[in-house]
Amino acid sequence: MFVHLHNHSHYSILEGLPKPKDYVAKAVDLGMKAVCLTDTSNIHGCHELYKEAHYAGIKAILGTEIYIVSNLDEKVSHKLVLLAKSLKGYQNIINLTSKASLDNPGKQAKINFSDIEDLKEKVGDLEIICLSGPISGEIPYYVLSGKSQEQIFERIEQYRNLFGKENYFLELLYHDDIPKQNFVTDELIKISKKFDISVVACNNCYYIEKQDKKTQDIIMAMGTGHEIENPDRPTMMNGDYSFLTEQEMQSIFGFIPEALENTEKIADMVDIKIETGGILIPTFELPEEHQKIYEEALEIEKEDYKSLGIKKLTSDEWYLRYLSFAGLNWRFDAGLSREIIFKLVQK
Repeated sequence: MFVHLHNHSHYSILEGLPKPKDYVAKAVDLGMKAVCLTDTSNIHGCHELYKEAHYAGIKAILGTEIYIVSNLDEKVSHKLVLLAKSLKGYQNIINLTSKASLDNPGKQAKINFSDIEDLKEKVGDLEIICLSGPISGEIPYYVLSGKSQEQIFERIEQYRNLFGKENYFLELLYHDDIPKQNFVTDELIKISKKFDISVVACNNCYYIEKQDKKTQDIIMAMGTGHEIENPDRPTMMNGDYSFLTEQEMQSIFGFIPEALENTEKIADMVDIKIETGGILIPTFELPEEHQKIYEEALEIEKEDYKSLGIKKLTSDEWYLRYLSFAGLNWRFDAGLSREIIFKLVQK
């Protein structure tokens, strides 16, 4: 059973056309077991996709197409597709997409390769599946740059060591409208066979039905700032970036069946469960000074309040009162000691 693993919704701003629920509906209509979302530089539509997929009874695969550089001063950035294997993996993708935006305000959101290395050092297993990306990915760029297969494999190994060999796949795409795309894909297949690297078939979808391409082309022209009549503007009109059926994908990739089979393998690797319907409060580490105060609050709660004639407060109530009195002390420069503030809090 084939599964599309590289799809853009309208959250790929002025690039993608469908809503996340449109992908879910189409996947259900085609009898697919899972549906994936990989918007450019963000995960805005992931929660929506998850809910819609859950209601429809199919698996949601949450990810992003992120820009990556060897260092943030590098002018050329490359696309990389990241898919969450688990809730932890999804949280790590949230971390990376947030960092990409926060580190580049007003510019293209991107991450440094070392950002992923640093994250792995902090959290351990990333639990993220990595696809090498479209023709603007780093590995295709290496192919087009004329690097040897050994040099390309050396870079691939860095990615495989980072994400885990079982979690890294060379992404195969065939689009006649992109110069040298098919050449790159043929070279990636050769490299995969020579060095035993897993491959996966994708279509990099930007719309659902073939007749949607004109509408997608209009919003793309808006995004690039070109008039629709401009013959030199970027366009996808000459290719097919629709949500192809399994039969259509087999007609393209039938000569390399493992690339199709690996889409289902990846879908089976994913197991994400997100709590919905409740209020989830994030946990933040307190600064050391505040942590000491909080620990004192916990000790006070254990005291015999009745013998002291003091109203018993929960830790949260006590700490809120402490912050209030400490704030007043600072605002009016009252010069109250911590001990006095403690007594005010308790009364």
